Amino acid sequence: MQHLLRWYLLAWDLDRDDWRVFRVDRISDERRTHARYTPRPLPASSASAYLRQGLNKSKQDVELIIDAPIAAVVDALKYQDAEIESLDAGRTRVVLGLDTWQWLLLNLAFVDADFHLVRAPSAFTARYRTFARRLLNA
Repeated sequence: MQHLLRWYLLAWDLDRDDWRVFRVDRISDERRTHARYTPRPLPASSASAYLRQGLNKSKQDVELIIDAPIAAVVDALKYQDAEIESLDAGRTRVVLGLDTWQWLLLNLAFVDADFHLVRAPSAFTARYRTFARRLLNA
């Protein structure tokens, strides 16, 4: 399986008179204008912080403890924006924002360890329970 990471460019858009995020792989017909510009201060503490603000707007926070060493958890979540912390040699705390409840199930399957939800939206926990019943009935 190949994982493709995307590169983004945070820039001031003269036409919109506002900050924009451009996916680099979608930029085409580049031209040198030789126009001068005045550097502007970033709209957040960093470009990453600005991206997170926009990308995480609709996400809901989930916190869980996974009964696995941090290396296994990091490997399974390596392409996700998650806070991951080792609690001890065999337990790891994870906090991340989710668009959908399904996303977490797929990634936890790759960790292959027990886990405990500490905090999740009630709609998510209800869907997890329904899915667990489906698995038990299979």
